[in-house]
Amino acid sequence: MEQQPHDHRRRARSKLAGLEIRRSELRNRVLGISLALFGVVWAIVFVQMAAGNDPALDSSSRATTRESSASSGSNDSAAAAPAQYAIDPATGQIVLVPGAGGTSSGSTAQSPPPPVVTQTS
Repeated sequence: MEQQPHDHRRRARSKLAGLEIRRSELRNRVLGISLALFGVVWAIVFVQMAAGNDPALDSSSRATTRESSASSGSNDSAAAAPAQYAIDPATGQIVLVPGAGGTSSGSTAQSPPPPVVTQTS
């Protein structure tokens, strides 16, 4: 027996309908999984912020702690503010800026030489 042409069309439509059903199921699964993961991540961030552990504020609070411990007068070298350097315009050398940070006691850096004054007659 020979198959009728409309039988082929019916089978093709059935296959296409099955593919469309599988596509929509896959889309729905992907959407559900992505929404669930987004909800979980958002909940983790919300719980951290509600507990006072805001990651964005964490680094600035550490910097404030370092500044306050350095300005409290402790002689701990780990808590001291970093030394600041400048270029001496007269000599072109890099020198430590006095009183701008670093340790004031035991400093081996030299102060910049006095400016050179020339007299013309």
